[in-house]
This record gives sequence, C-alpha cells and structure tokens, in this order.
Amino acid sequence: MEHTMKKLFAIMLCAICLMATAVELPPRHHINIWSGKEQSLPFSAQTEWRIESDHGRLLASGGEANPIKVSFPALTGKETAVLFIDGKKTASIAIYPQKLLDGITGQIDCRRDELEALGIKQQTDGIKPCFFISAPPKLSRIGILSYSHKVIIFTDKRDFPIKIDPADWNEISFGMNKKKGGLSLIMDEREQIIDSTPGGISWIVARHVIGDKVILLPPDFDLQNIDNILFIKKELEK
Repeated sequence: MEHTMKKLFAIMLCAICLMATAVELPPRHHINIWSGKEQSLPFSAQTEWRIESDHGRLLASGGEANPIKVSFPALTGKETAVLFIDGKKTASIAIYPQKLLDGITGQIDCRRDELEALGIKQQTDGIKPCFFISAPPKLSRIGILSYSHKVIIFTDKRDFPIKIDPADWNEISFGMNKKKGGLSLIMDEREQIIDSTPGGISWIVARHVIGDKVILLPPDFDLQNIDNILFIKKELEK
C-alpha cells in the first residue's frame, strides 16, 4: 500500500512539472503608451525587437536599439500588444488614444492646453488661476475639473500648507512614490496638514462628509505621463 501511494505521488509530481513547463509564463512587465507620437520604452535590444498585437499581427519592429523607440498611428480606442526582445516575450503593452479623457464632461475653471489635448472641453466664462489658496466650504469652487460630485485640484506651491478639518472629511487615501512623491501628510492629535515638502506622497483622494470626492494633485503633476492620466480617468469613473 505504501509503495503504491509513493508511486502515485511520483506520477502526480511528474504531471504537475509537465503542466508547469507547458504553460507559457506571462510577460514580466506591463507598459502603457500613447498612440500618435514617438516614445521611448525602458528596454534595449541586442539584436532585434518586435511588437505584435494579441492576434499576432506585426505592429512594429527594429534591430539593435537602446532605448527602443516606437511610434503608432493615432488611435480612437485602446489596443493591446506584446513586446518581444531578442526572441523573448518581455512586456505586455497597452496603446491608448491621446484624447484619453474625451467624453468626460465637467466644468473647467481655468484654461490649460494639456487638458484640451486630452479631450476635455474648456467650459469657462473666464480664465482663472489653476490653484486654490485654501479649501472653502463649497467644493465646486476649488478644482479645475468638477465631474459628477468629483473635483480635481491641480495645486500650486502657493497653496500650501493646507489644513484639513476632520469634521469635513470622513475618508482620506493617498498614493506613495518614494522617489517622486512631492506631497507630505502630517497628522497628529492637534492638526492634520498637507504640505508640498517631498514626503513620498504622489496624490491624495479625500471624500467630504456630504459625499463629494476631491482628488488633490501635486504642483509637478505631469499631464504628459499616460499613467497619471489613467489614474485621473479611473478616479473620475469610480
């Protein structure tokens, strides 16, 4: 009986090993890129590289490169692909249209060409500054983009420090980036303060007691970075 169990265990172990070797491992990286303009990927190729769509259609290719540079025609929707470098599957790629925020309606309180390029229509009666001095009671007046009870604030260094009144907010979350996080959050028994000193915080999302949601972005928030725009889109559509 014991011999039979050991034999069955050995067979099962071999089967598991065969299954593990048969399954192709997924790409190690995921990259989001724009369509309609040239970009550099954080990879280099020793001999050759290529990008294939999920259906196997060749989208781009090249020889030795450091870094690899790609440029795709402007898209109207998202397309996914796979990057192969020197014969190895290296990364999955998502290619997005430049007007990534097209279709999101909102009230713009200031004029910014970068927002127009993303597809947001400038609906304003006049040009106003893109920052606020302190958070007034009515949230609709402190952001440049107000959408479905959500307000985005593009801050300026002159806005800080910003005091948080615990009576007004019932939820605060933030993103950490030790290298690029330009905001800091100080919280103790006496006061809660948001400051522009580098503290590893790259964004802050707070929900007001009345239900409105505020997305606070640092002064150096890069609107050319596709991952930043995907973050905005995700928060607005939640």
